[in-house]
Amino acid sequence: MRYLIPAFAALVLATSPLAAQAQTPAATAPSAVTTAPAATATPAVTTPAPKAAKPTKLDKRFSDANTTKDGQLTLDQAKAAKWTDVVKHFDKIDIDKKGYVTEPEIKKYAATAKAAKAAKTPKPAAPVAPATQG
Repeated sequence: MRYLIPAFAALVLATSPLAAQAQTPAATAPSAVTTAPAATATPAVTTPAPKAAKPTKLDKRFSDANTTKDGQLTLDQAKAAKWTDVVKHFDKIDIDKKGYVTEPEIKKYAATAKAAKAAKTPKPAAPVAPATQG
């Protein structure tokens, strides 16, 4: 019994909260491990698809004239659509001599012709202020 009381006291001290604090190492800085906040169910944000560019007059005209819808406008198709500018300049537009023209080729020719016309047209001279007699 002599050993029973000190053993019981040691057991009580070992299981008490004070004993648990006394036996753990001193508290240090907070743990480096952090937990991420719980994920919340947020609805998926979808961005609308970019709108297609509005078709131009030339786009529509090419689409209407290209009856085979293959992206290749032949001279006969241009004549049937009464597209006189393309018919008139078909050989200049069809630089590869493929027998057909594409929409980008027509646009390129139109831009080149417009730039050439602008370069040839002289700009009007600035108006001259009338001389005052004094």
